[in-house]
Amino acid sequence: MGDNYHSARVRREENLVSILAHIQELSSPREILSVLLRRTVESYGFLSGWFFSIFDEGKWQLTDSYPPIEAQQESSISSLLFSLEGGESVRTVVRKDHFFAIIPVKTRRTLKGVLILKGSSRPDGDLLKTLEILGVATGGCMARCEKHISRLKGLSLLVKAERKGKNLLMLEEFPEIEKQVEKDCKELVECRGMLLSLVEDDQVSFLRPIGEEIKSLAYKVLSAKEETFWEGRGLFPLLWQGKAVGLLLLEGSEDLLKKRRGAIEIYASSLAQSIHGALETRVIKERYRRIASSPLLCLFQLDPKGRISFINGSLALTLGYPLREARGLVGKPFYQLVHPSSQATIIERLNLQMKGEGGPEIHHITMADKEGSPVPMMVSTVPIAAHPGKGRGILGVAIDITEKERLLEDLSRRNKELESFAYSAAHELRGPIVYLKRVVAQPSLDDFPMEELKWAVNRLESTLKHLTAYSLMDNKEVELERISPYLLVEGIWRDLAREVGITMDIAIKLPPVLKSDPFLLELIFRNLLRNAFKYGIKGNPPIVEVGYVRRKGEFLFSVKDYGEGFPPEKAQEIFEPFVRLHPSKKGTGLGLTIAKKAVEKLGGSIWAEGSPGKGATFYFTHPIL
Repeated sequence: MGDNYHSARVRREENLVSILAHIQELSSPREILSVLLRRTVESYGFLSGWFFSIFDEGKWQLTDSYPPIEAQQESSISSLLFSLEGGESVRTVVRKDHFFAIIPVKTRRTLKGVLILKGSSRPDGDLLKTLEILGVATGGCMARCEKHISRLKGLSLLVKAERKGKNLLMLEEFPEIEKQVEKDCKELVECRGMLLSLVEDDQVSFLRPIGEEIKSLAYKVLSAKEETFWEGRGLFPLLWQGKAVGLLLLEGSEDLLKKRRGAIEIYASSLAQSIHGALETRVIKERYRRIASSPLLCLFQLDPKGRISFINGSLALTLGYPLREARGLVGKPFYQLVHPSSQATIIERLNLQMKGEGGPEIHHITMADKEGSPVPMMVSTVPIAAHPGKGRGILGVAIDITEKERLLEDLSRRNKELESFAYSAAHELRGPIVYLKRVVAQPSLDDFPMEELKWAVNRLESTLKHLTAYSLMDNKEVELERISPYLLVEGIWRDLAREVGITMDIAIKLPPVLKSDPFLLELIFRNLLRNAFKYGIKGNPPIVEVGYVRRKGEFLFSVKDYGEGFPPEKAQEIFEPFVRLHPSKKGTGLGLTIAKKAVEKLGGSIWAEGSPGKGATFYFTHPIL
C-alpha cells in the first residue's frame, strides 16, 4: 500500500513538473490555459474539464472545454463557480454522482480564472494540493505573459520603425527613398514627413524649394547634429558614422514628435544608412558604367605557344584563385586551366586559330578551378597579332555558365515531373468527366442514379482542389511564424471527426512552440492525419499517435496508426501523384504527394514505414528555425 501511494505521489509530481515546464515555454495566455486544461485532464485521470475566465464585475465566461469533440455541456456547471466566492482555495463538490474539482487560477492579488475538472471518484488530498500549486503557478505564468505582451505593445512602434527602416535599406534610388519616407512618416509619426536635403562631399543640396528661415535652421541642425522644433515642425539630422548625410523634416505638434522620438531616431538611423548606400551606389554606377555595360567579363590572353600572358581578376576569382595569385598564373600553359574532359578539343582549336586557319570562335568548354573541380564556361577566342615574327596569340573572353547549366538541369527535371504529373492528372480527371458527358447526353435524369452523379461531381471537385493546392506550392514563399503544433493538430483532428462523423482516439505529444509556415505545416498534418483516419479507423487499437523527438538541428515528427498498413516495398510509391494502394478507399491520391511537397518546401524530408494489417507510421523532419 505504501509503495503504491509513493508511486502515485511520484507520478503526480512528475506530471506537475512536466505541465509547468510546458506552460512556461508558452507566450500566449490562451495557449497556457488550453494546455493546462488538456494536460491536467490527461495526466490526473479526470473525465473532462472546463476553463472559465473572469471578466468585468465578476462575470464568468467559458473559455475552453476538453475533450474538444465531446458535445456535453453541464447545465449546472456555472453554478459551481459560486463556491469560489470568499477567495476559497481548491475544493471538491458532488453533482449527479460525479466529483468536480474547482481550482482557482490566480496570482497573489488577482483571480485570473477557474479550472473545473470532472471525475468519477473524489480526488485525494495530495492531488488537491498539486492542483492548487498548478493554479497558482499558472496564474503566475499568465501574469508574466500579460506583462510581456503589455511591454511588447509599448515597443510595437519601435519595432515598426525598425522594420520600416530595414525596408529602406533595400532601396538604391533616391526617388524611391523619398516616396517611401513620406509614406512611412504617415504611419509612424502620423504626420507629414519628407527628406529635405542631402549632404555629399560636404555640399548641402535641398531636394525642394524652401524659405530662407528653414534653410538657415537646416544649416544649424547639420552643424550641431541635433534636432530642433519650431512652429509645429521638427528637423532631424541623418547621421551615418557621425557624419551628417541629410535632413528629415516632420510637420506635427512638438509633443507628438517628442513622444515618438525613439521611433524617429531608429527610423532616421536606417534612413541615414540607406542614403549613404544610395550615394555610394550612385558613385560606383557612374564610375564603372562603361565597364559594367561591356560583355568582357573575364579576360585572358595567350602567347603563340599557348601560355597565359594576361589574366584579369574576374577570371582568376571565377576559377577560385585569390587576386594575389592571379599574377602567378601568367606564363603557365592555358590547358592547365582547362578540365581534362575539354583539354584535347580546346588545344586543337586554339592551335588552328594561331596558325591562321580559323577566325573568331565560341567554345562551350569545361574549365577547372584551383581545386580541379569543373566550371562550365562559354569562351570566345579571337586570334591576334603578337610581336612581329613571333606568330599569333589569342585574346579570350570567358563567361561562367555554371548557373545556366544548373538552371537547365533543374528545368529539365521539372519538365519531366510536369509531364508525368500532367499525364496522371489527365488520367485521373478522365473518369468523372466521361461520366458527366454521359449524364449530359441523357434525355432525362428522372431514372438516372443520382448517387453516381454525386460521386462524379465530388470526385472532380476534390481532384481540382488538390491539384490547385499542389501547383500553388511552387510559387509560395515560406512565411515563418511561432505557432503551437499541439493546438494545430488538435484542431485538424476535430475538423476530421466532424467531417466524417466518426470519433477516433488520438494521442498527441508535440513541442509547445515551433517556428514554421502555418499554411504548409497544416497541409502536412492535415493530409497525414486524414490518411491515418482513413486507414486506421478499424485498427487495433483504433488510435492515432502523433509524436516527435528533437535531434541535432531538427525535429523528427511521426504520425502512427494501427490500421490496414501497406507492403514495405510500396513505401516510396505511395508518395507519387494519384497512387491509391486501396482502390476501395475514397480519395484523389494526392494527399501524401501534397504533404511531401510541403515538407520539402520547409527544408525537410518525409518517409513511411508499414506492414499489411499492422498499421503505418509516417515520419517527416522539420529544421529548428
